[in-house]
Amino acid sequence: MRTYTLILALIFQLSVNAQSQDLIKLDHEQVDFSNPWNIVLYIVFPILLTIFYIRWSIGKRREREEQQKNKKDNTDGN
Repeated sequence: MRTYTLILALIFQLSVNAQSQDLIKLDHEQVDFSNPWNIVLYIVFPILLTIFYIRWSIGKRREREEQQKNKKDNTDGN
């Protein structure tokens, strides 16, 4: 498993370094927050993603704890 992970990391590193950045033109303009779409995209959407991720992870943790409790109850009952 460690070898597979090492090979995968090496391939990823090579692919990242192989990309040519000369053809990409970056404009360093500030985000215009007078446009409502930019507010949704840069502020509201990340906040909602964070909230949903936290709720999802808490739900998964509760589900795991409940499964462990049920498994423990089943082994104690026998």
